[in-house]
Amino acid sequence: MSATDQSDIAETNPYATPRVLSFNVSFHVQPGLASNIRMKRVEAAIAGFEGLVKGAAASLFPWANRVQIDTTYDYRWLSERGELTPLPPTAENGG
Repeated sequence: MSATDQSDIAETNPYATPRVLSFNVSFHVQPGLASNIRMKRVEAAIAGFEGLVKGAAASLFPWANRVQIDTTYDYRWLSERGELTPLPPTAENGG
């Protein structure tokens, strides 16, 4: 895809609001792994993934002018994700 391909842009909006494209990726280590993963290796993996994202950003999402990458490495003893719950329809949300 070309960064100058105008077919990706619907229209010019003089009142455009700030937009953010976010995505979350989690890499899970199987429970019961018999060895520890050294922090030096975790940090190297983080740096590698950050480099890949930053390197691909210009060609995959050329409209972005900055990127923020959040990283976490933790022991997840408990993790719950709430259900996607529909909200009542309103004039503003297309209902």
